[in-house]
Amino acid sequence: MTKLGKVYALRVYSFVFVYKIPVLVVERDHAYTKASTVLSVGGVRQQFSLSENIQMGLYGHDFIVNSQKHLGDVDLCFQPHGYLVKATSKGAEILTQNSKLQNELGARNKLLGPEALRKQFPWLSADQIELGCYGIEKEGWFDPWALLMGFKKQARSYGAQFANGEVIGFEWDGAGALSGAVVDAGDGNQRTVKFDTCVLAAGAHSGQLASLANIGSTHTKQALLRVPLPVEPRKRYVYVFSTQGKNCPGLATSHF
Repeated sequence: MTKLGKVYALRVYSFVFVYKIPVLVVERDHAYTKASTVLSVGGVRQQFSLSENIQMGLYGHDFIVNSQKHLGDVDLCFQPHGYLVKATSKGAEILTQNSKLQNELGARNKLLGPEALRKQFPWLSADQIELGCYGIEKEGWFDPWALLMGFKKQARSYGAQFANGEVIGFEWDGAGALSGAVVDAGDGNQRTVKFDTCVLAAGAHSGQLASLANIGSTHTKQALLRVPLPVEPRKRYVYVFSTQGKNCPGLATSHF
């Protein structure tokens, strides 16, 4: 279970805990040693090409800067800092279009040519860069562990329960609907957890778990569920530079 599971548990219980509807979160990595959440930088930005992602980035920033309103006494150590997305001549037009859409939706960033980049970031080599997009507000990074624990603590306060174990299969009722999850608790025993609603929030491993629920199977009755969930774990690398002091944005090269 990833941070998304905590978010869902929190959101569900913030609305329905008064009706005593039980919510159980099953986690196979309860120490989160391999969870994408704590392995990430913990960045928030809006420099995307899809309006949905941009709006989620805006909502994420608003949530983070108001985290104590939502999560109580939690310090996320938010550091306001812009991201810089760079492009060669091949991707400059796409970067321009993306920036226009982002600003129309409420983000704040600016386009910088090679000379402007050199002036603002003297340490940056802009020889092969045609254009850069720099976030001037609503971007930065935070402590992802603190956010994760804040979600978990708040969800528990509403009554959500957490269980250590791995979902290794599902069960279906007579009508063909999902009715239970088979959980291996690591003690040699398998238990079935019955449910009315199941939320798949396994992060990078969601595609694998979805296949256990027959999502992506050609034999599934619903046409939409015949499409495999296109989520899989992929290795990423993050590099931290300290030589530029405070004048170093989050760097990305997605338009080369």
